[in-house]
Amino acid sequence: SIKNTLQDNPRLERSIQFFNGLSTWIQCMVLSKMTPKQRAEIIHKFLEVAKYLKELQNFNTCLAVIGGISHSALARLSKTMMCLSTEDIRFLGEMTDLLSSNSNYAQYRKSLSECEGFKIPIIGVHLKDIISLHVALQDRLEYDLINFRKLVQLSIVFRTLTSLQVSVPPVQPNHDLINLLTLSVDLSYTEDEIYELSLAREPRSSVSSKGVNSDGGSNWMNPFQLH
Repeated sequence: SIKNTLQDNPRLERSIQFFNGLSTWIQCMVLSKMTPKQRAEIIHKFLEVAKYLKELQNFNTCLAVIGGISHSALARLSKTMMCLSTEDIRFLGEMTDLLSSNSNYAQYRKSLSECEGFKIPIIGVHLKDIISLHVALQDRLEYDLINFRKLVQLSIVFRTLTSLQVSVPPVQPNHDLINLLTLSVDLSYTEDEIYELSLAREPRSSVSSKGVNSDGGSNWMNPFQLH
């Protein structure tokens, strides 16, 4: 399982913690605002961040941002969503489709294959590929023969990931900003606490969100769920 994999890979564990922490932080930043208009302005700013991440071909962080915005604690805020512009609603819909787990992340995989140069894939998707191959295919075949089919398929995934490590990012890191963001996303809020804050901002009503899927939870496109 992914959980067992993390025990021997602290870097991967930190990456997953940052991914989930960023999504949680985005939800908290939006819910910290008292009025629907203020919350919509924060969502707009994060959508602008997502646009830039898409341009950088940073799919991993882009998924964390869009996942945070699309979390049920925010998607249910009908008054807030009604304050978003048509362009914001359109872009959010495009990104949720692109990063959706439908058909085993088919749209994301197609987009990634068309990218050139520096890119950051969704680590959790490819980690699950490795785990699925490892579980589905035996190491040994009949007469104790090595299963070369399994080795070939695993090597394709590993080669894709290792080749990305030598590409040079088109931007220079801002270490002060990185340190600030790292501290900011280290939150201890639970899913229940965030949802309760969402209910406090906009109590339940029969009005549905404008153009946004309001029944989705945080898991609908999170590839880092631990099973």
